[in-house]
Amino acid sequence: MKHRIAALLIAAAVLASTVACGESTEEAEATTVTVDVQNPKKAGISVATEFVGTVAPEDEVAVYPLVSGTVTKTNYDVGDTVEAGAVLFTIDDTNARLSVDAANASLEAAESGVAAGQANLAA
Repeated sequence: MKHRIAALLIAAAVLASTVACGESTEEAEATTVTVDVQNPKKAGISVATEFVGTVAPEDEVAVYPLVSGTVTKTNYDVGDTVEAGAVLFTIDDTNARLSVDAANASLEAAESGVAAGQANLAA
């Protein structure tokens, strides 16, 4: 009797698993997937890489001119490599030349005054 009950339970389990695993034709049609197919085409390959970052010089020097004035000529562009002692730019020297000329004129007048004073002292 125990063997019959065990055999019936096994048969029921097998029957239940086949019914649960089987699909009807309606369910099979509902699970179909539409696929678009494309043929491969010959094309070029682009080899380009973009990088994002910051570029910084190995050495950086601040430039402070000893005199003020208007820059009339630059000898280098931004980013150029320069050697120590190179002339980076030229400043308009018109005002400085006028000041030197005026100082020379004052010096000559002072020297003439000294010479005249020494001549009066000797006389």
